[in-house]
Amino acid sequence: MLKSPLSLNQELEYLKAETLHERKPYARAREADRYNIVAIYLWWLEACKVPGYLEELYQQFNHLKRRQKVKPTIQPILGDWKRL
Repeated sequence: MLKSPLSLNQELEYLKAETLHERKPYARAREADRYNIVAIYLWWLEACKVPGYLEELYQQFNHLKRRQKVKPTIQPILGDWKRL
């Protein structure tokens, strides 16, 4: 049995509303994610200014295998977070 245009319109409006309802928390989470990445980066920039601090922190976490030519990186602080 075919659905009527009215029924299809109602179903479409419901689906659109549900999609918007689901996307709002997702958008907020992505925005929070971006904010937190920036906040961690700004923290890292400040931490770089303290002599020996990050090196000691890296040793505690035992995540960083540094070579002399490698520049300091924020990755060990973030751990296994691969989404950067």
